[in-house]
Amino acid sequence: MHSAHDIVRRAHNAESPLSIRPKYDVIVNRMRYRDIPQAVRTAGKSLANEPATQYIASAETGLLSGLRVWLVRFIRFVGYTHQRHAHTIENGIGVVVYATPEDSKHPGIVPSLCSAISKLGPREVAKRYSELGQKTAAMVQEAFGESIHDMYEIRGLIVSPKAQGRGYGKALVKTVTDVSDAAGKDMWLLTTNARSFYETIGFECVRTGTLGEGNPAWTQAPIELCIMHRRRN
Repeated sequence: MHSAHDIVRRAHNAESPLSIRPKYDVIVNRMRYRDIPQAVRTAGKSLANEPATQYIASAETGLLSGLRVWLVRFIRFVGYTHQRHAHTIENGIGVVVYATPEDSKHPGIVPSLCSAISKLGPREVAKRYSELGQKTAAMVQEAFGESIHDMYEIRGLIVSPKAQGRGYGKALVKTVTDVSDAAGKDMWLLTTNARSFYETIGFECVRTGTLGEGNPAWTQAPIELCIMHRRRN
């Protein structure tokens, strides 16, 4: 993706050869502020079964827990939209957000604000956020060392369940990898349950870890974390 242009992709659903196959116009645009409410709704539906999200959400309690989650997501989308680092399909039905090497050097106020809001919740939530952050940082350092500061990062990819299977995810990721390729930079990301998807579009898993294995309050199986890497083309 060249930053001044939209990308158009077409995908077909997988119906039988005898049926009429509708075409979906997959048009990727920069996200606008008016797309954010829909993006927040999409995040709620898309991430409902994502393991790391479940791990943290299961520790949420109280009447304001849903409001805190909504507010953090809203603020993050505002930040990425302001930076022009968010792209969308259908005005928030599919969204990808990313960070550049410059973002890691100058993170701005959004991460601090979101962290402060999250800390208003139960201590267990803050503990689990911290665990995820520390384990991710350790795996990233082990995999990339100082070169991490010269890489792009996909920080989020969501597609509404009703729109999955239309090629939205691939089109959104390609938009961002085109940006990193044009800049001559590698790209990385963290995933829990989408490793096979990213492997089909040029990423490879370079480090794995687990989340929740040492937490007595978590009674389910440990969650697998995977750091994925894509070399620039």
